[in-house]
Amino acid sequence: MSQTRRKAVDTLAEQLRARVASIAPVVAEDAEPLSPETTHDAEARARQHFLGTVEDLTSGQAVVHLPLSTIAPNLTAGQQQPRLLPLPEELADEHRALTYGELLTDLRELGDSLKERQLQPIVVYPGSSERYRDAQYLILVGQRRWTAAHLVGMTHIDAIVVEPPTPLERVRLQYIENEARENFSDIERAWTIAQLRDVLGEASSVTDVAQQLGIQRGRAYQLLRMLALGGEQQTLVATYRMQETQLRPLLDALHQQQVTPAAANDVLRRLAAISTDRRGTPAETQETGTSPASRSNGIDTLTVSRLVARAIAASAPTKAVTPAPRWYQTLRGQLDTTRVQLKRTAERIEQLDNEQQQQLREEMNKLQLQLAAIEQQLDGRP
Repeated sequence: MSQTRRKAVDTLAEQLRARVASIAPVVAEDAEPLSPETTHDAEARARQHFLGTVEDLTSGQAVVHLPLSTIAPNLTAGQQQPRLLPLPEELADEHRALTYGELLTDLRELGDSLKERQLQPIVVYPGSSERYRDAQYLILVGQRRWTAAHLVGMTHIDAIVVEPPTPLERVRLQYIENEARENFSDIERAWTIAQLRDVLGEASSVTDVAQQLGIQRGRAYQLLRMLALGGEQQTLVATYRMQETQLRPLLDALHQQQVTPAAANDVLRRLAAISTDRRGTPAETQETGTSPASRSNGIDTLTVSRLVARAIAASAPTKAVTPAPRWYQTLRGQLDTTRVQLKRTAERIEQLDNEQQQQLREEMNKLQLQLAAIEQQLDGRP
């Protein structure tokens, strides 16, 4: 990349960063910052106020020990758990295991913990599944634990059986359960919002959905912009836990049609590679004893802004340049020399006698005729 183009890309990247920063929430200067614990508690209270809790639903219900084979996730279109959570048999596939490396490591750790002691039962309700023919119950809350139990070879799991929930109850309860987890990503929140809009019907607004989930309307709009990404792109974003705030430069560029979907795909794949390089492999994670969920995905807004700026610069139309023939460059050089000589001649004209001046006049007339003919051709005149 040339120095001029690199400078232009850096300038555009800085503009994208500034645009993202301008969208960030404004906090009064005299306001006291909230601690992470205070913020989390406030959000939890708000969600419980709007949504209720799983405990409310299961209060007084007995815990039963059910065979895993009799339980299945709800795989009906529009009713799936709004999370990136592949099925156990998909995670067992070697090729997919490479893609979901950290998720697989996390689930196996959860499974080992469940083997020792299951502190929290999953919540199920009566239902059947086309994929899992032996299923007698569908999962309302606890699909991660069910998946983890499969991965470590468990045959039974503790569960609480409740009455089948309404579609609205299902989405709300799954949202509050997922929101309580550290690794719940923004694209999964966007999936939840979209699913809830379907449940509420076409007449529902983003404001209605935001109120149901206890979030601000502006935040709901920001999350929904992520659904402009294609299906595979959304999966990639969920896999690497890319957050909406990180991807704003890319989402802005897509919204303004400054980049194509193909260019956006290239940016996301580059971000995935950067995330892998900066976080390390699942094996390294296990060696250091660091939980994948607690680690940053290694992506910063500056990196995203630079990649988007390059994509915008690369997609800008460029004018094709036709190579000039050799004689043209030679002629231009001769004309430059002639102009210099004519300027000097004007300063020395008094040094010529009458005959020399006449000869010069005749040569200049010939030259003027030739220049006029060429000018006519350049103007396209006959």
